[in-house]
Amino acid sequence: MLVQTVCLLSVRALTNLIQDDDQSIQSDEVMITKENLLKSMENMPDQFTVDELLDRVILLEKIETGLKQSEEGKTFSTDEARKKLKKWLK
Repeated sequence: MLVQTVCLLSVRALTNLIQDDDQSIQSDEVMITKENLLKSMENMPDQFTVDELLDRVILLEKIETGLKQSEEGKTFSTDEARKKLKKWLK
């Protein structure tokens, strides 16, 4: 129960914190399925820290967000991505 609560709270907090400077790429709150989370946890060691668990939840949330954005056509061409990344790569 504690793990489920921590996961739920962290996903909600992360969803609120994750922001992008381009509003066109924003998407609605993404839900992680229990099945995907449990599958991912099966690959973790028998003992792990809460930080390691939260890192895994964050990774799953980002993957789900990316898949949803891709399905919705909220993607960038290579040229668009290069232009956006140019300011970060200085």
